[in-house]
Amino acid sequence: MKIRLFLPVLGLCLLAFPALGHADFIKGASFFAQGKYEQAIKEYEEELRADPNYVQGHYIVGLCYARLKNYDKAIESLKKASTLDGKNFQISLALAQAYFDAQKYTELSAAIATATSNATEASDLEKLRSLRAAALFNQQDYAQALPELKATADSNPRNATVQAQLGIAYYHLQKYDEAIAALKSATTLNPGDLQAALYLAQTYFAKAVSQTEAREKSKGFTEALHLAQKSVDKQPASPEALSLAGRSALALKRYPEAVSFLKRAADLQPEAPAVQFDLGQAYAFNSQLPEAEAALTKAAQSMTQEPSLFSILGFVLEKQNKLEAAEAAYRQANTLAPSKESQSALDRVRQKLKHPSP
Repeated sequence: MKIRLFLPVLGLCLLAFPALGHADFIKGASFFAQGKYEQAIKEYEEELRADPNYVQGHYIVGLCYARLKNYDKAIESLKKASTLDGKNFQISLALAQAYFDAQKYTELSAAIATATSNATEASDLEKLRSLRAAALFNQQDYAQALPELKATADSNPRNATVQAQLGIAYYHLQKYDEAIAALKSATTLNPGDLQAALYLAQTYFAKAVSQTEAREKSKGFTEALHLAQKSVDKQPASPEALSLAGRSALALKRYPEAVSFLKRAADLQPEAPAVQFDLGQAYAFNSQLPEAEAALTKAAQSMTQEPSLFSILGFVLEKQNKLEAAEAAYRQANTLAPSKESQSALDRVRQKLKHPSP
């Protein structure tokens, strides 16, 4: 499942020191407050040509460029401000945020270290911890991100974004109970977060797969199906939600439902081999053999190293009395993962080829 980047919006503000002698300050600050960033830049840059050491000007120009998503220019201006006032926390925080937004994580690490040395309040350190946690999360370094995210979540238990990040990190570290708790909290705080809701369903599915008891497996797959169905009901339905609903129904042996969900997923992502594989299995168990053959054959074009695919394809072909094609599929399955079962299937088809039914 693709992960959306969660970008924290830190409370970057105008610096607290006065800008005496700069006639543009009030006008430029007004433009900034109104979101007229290009006009604010023009006002401040005019003054900066007269006074290149105008710290406030470089800082606000940097903030304006950041709001315009021109992060390279933002970094350039904020670095100038930092050179002129290297001990100012707001400047160092803004520079760190710009590096984060630009996804320049190596530079971000150094910027956070500088900002940490400039911090004077506990809240300053909390902002930097949140930024560092989000950066590690975005780099999918979940093991390193986890303690930072947990500390941030403990400080901000009602922050839905942080709870979602924490849950996703736990999921990728296969800590499913903790992931479920955090993702439930995230979806309660923000019912509109469809990604967190889908990750919650995915976590129930993954936990069910890891269970050994049939009852626990069934409970997990049922909850995954319920949650995935709720995501599917949101329009437009995502292929990820449809696929998960289909896989959950397939695991519960609710084959008509599995076919319905997976066919819709395949319609949205016709070239996704995993979806075609799941759809082929659903068709096979639902006794729709020609449809199963078509889906599995399409999946096999990409999933050339998946022995279970070729085993199921061999079964589907054998059931349709396409024995030569079935033999080839079983042979491929046995080559990829030799086993008594695949060898037995291969021997059975070869016997049928030698002694065809009248």
